[in-house]
Amino acid sequence: MSFYTATDKAFDGRFTDPGYNPPQEENITTINAKIDRSLYTVISENQLYTKENPSPVTGEDAVPFRQWASAVPGQLAVQCVNTIIMPHLAEERAAVVLTNAYKLSAGVEKDFQFVGVVRTLFEPPADNGAIGPDGDEYFTLTLGGKVQLLNNSTEMLRAGDPVSWTFGPDKSGAGVGGKRMRGMGDGPRQILLKKCLFTDPHKIGKVTSTIARKGAFVDILLQATTL
Repeated sequence: MSFYTATDKAFDGRFTDPGYNPPQEENITTINAKIDRSLYTVISENQLYTKENPSPVTGEDAVPFRQWASAVPGQLAVQCVNTIIMPHLAEERAAVVLTNAYKLSAGVEKDFQFVGVVRTLFEPPADNGAIGPDGDEYFTLTLGGKVQLLNNSTEMLRAGDPVSWTFGPDKSGAGVGGKRMRGMGDGPRQILLKKCLFTDPHKIGKVTSTIARKGAFVDILLQATTL
């Protein structure tokens, strides 16, 4: 009796699972990252909104800190570049990021820039406030290369489409007809994908999947990112 494996030269692929295979992690660029704890109060109290942007998000359920400060593989990560709010951007060991859009609207997108896609799971360790966190606060991001994400945009994505990030179409994360979009989950609102123009300042990369409906997985080739 003969047995074939996926690495056998005689194997012709007839017995492989016809389902989707995630992209291989080849030629990717990664970096350490950490959640910016200091922004939790700033965002929760709508301190990002000024006379130039007088439209804070209202009616959104409060999110516990540990849930807000978590990171799940596949989430988009952005960094606050507003030096008035964030004077301490001189972190040397990791990129300081956010991974959700809790109480953030399109009006404050100018204060943020895309960094990468979360690569490893992270849950904030306990912190008693006196001696600091009792565990490692770091996780990793993919900055460049091919990644697989959930198409949480409001439309179908096709091969070659440029995509950008956005804090969402509205405060509830609802799609067409007011229904909550598939894949949004029950936690804080997620940073969303959006089909865009090649000149969009928030463009993150280009779709390499043949086609990806809303709520399906999509392969994206990330463009080079400079921190």
